[in-house]
Amino acid sequence: MARAIALLVIATFSMMSASLATAQSLFFDDGDNGIGFNVGLSRNRDATGFGANIGYTVNARLDISIGFSSTSFDQPEFYNRDLSSQEFSPSLGYAVIRPSRTSNFGLEIRGSYTFVSFSGSALSAAGLEMSGDSYALGGEVYQKHETSDMLEIYPAIGVYYGRASATATDDAGNRDEQVVTDTLITARLSLLIDKQVYITPGFSAFDNINTFSLTVGLVFPTNTR
Repeated sequence: MARAIALLVIATFSMMSASLATAQSLFFDDGDNGIGFNVGLSRNRDATGFGANIGYTVNARLDISIGFSSTSFDQPEFYNRDLSSQEFSPSLGYAVIRPSRTSNFGLEIRGSYTFVSFSGSALSAAGLEMSGDSYALGGEVYQKHETSDMLEIYPAIGVYYGRASATATDDAGNRDEQVVTDTLITARLSLLIDKQVYITPGFSAFDNINTFSLTVGLVFPTNTR
């Protein structure tokens, strides 16, 4: 069971790493406040996840967001029984450097925390309750390319320190906790259409698990000039 729990920890964290790609401050003009929404799909060798985020940006630099997601697992350790998790993830980011007239590079530092609740027949059949959490701290470097009045392209790469843990408790009160720490690498390519709609394919690597994601979102400035 310890190995299975460790796999869940890694797979869940890898799925949630896709939410680190939702920094929306880069899509706003200097000084803008704004709100954004997105939905996304993630997939790795052990799990498939679907999630949604809502965020608010202050002065085109500070990003505050909350994410909700659900993940389903496909692992032989659970004998093909149903197993899923639900995640709640607040995050905070700050654009230290924004693209300017003299440079198209930007730098954002970012942190996120995730609470995870597991459920399914795989746990109930074993008489287990299970929950976990994780956090990631780091940043990403990106570029802004204005290809036309209607399209902007933002390639980005990020490096984070990631820690994920999960605890399983059986009917007798025995606990089994597994903790995984590693470097998280992220890469993405965002396409911003008409200053409002963005499409972001992404990739992340954590503890030898590669996760691919696709996010679609909307951003709206809330201040008037």
